[in-house]
Amino acid sequence: MLERFDANGRLVKRSVDKLSAKVSIDSATDRTIAGRKIRLRGLTGCPTEKVIYNRQQMWACLDAARDYAGTIYNERASVILCKTLVLRPEDDQPLPSSCFALVGGQGEPFRIVNDDDSMVFLGLAAIERTADGQSRRPDLEGTQALSQSMGFQNAQ
Repeated sequence: MLERFDANGRLVKRSVDKLSAKVSIDSATDRTIAGRKIRLRGLTGCPTEKVIYNRQQMWACLDAARDYAGTIYNERASVILCKTLVLRPEDDQPLPSSCFALVGGQGEPFRIVNDDDSMVFLGLAAIERTADGQSRRPDLEGTQALSQSMGFQNAQ
């Protein structure tokens, strides 16, 4: 499901597509979902080449992102929701979005996985900054700080 919001936060359009193919994890911040290219908004992928994954293992960042996000999207998600403020996307440009997946079922309790939050927490993405140093994702600053305090980030 893709939802588009205007600058005032009002829902402008909602589209629902059934997935006919697996979600492609093109990078730590780029996905191809139902033929649409999505970029996790306000994030830069793979701030380091190597990351600490599963708290102990050193992995290439892209491999860790594909392992984690691929499992969430392709093996556990029942519903994928991406939200964007872009009303008219440019052709062939990734759509800056925040994505969420409903995971669970078959004995596992349902819960929401926030892809943006997960990538930042695991150290697979970093929050972009404006030219004057302001955060493009102040909602994820606490996640980034927690990740750093737990040793998930800065493996190099």
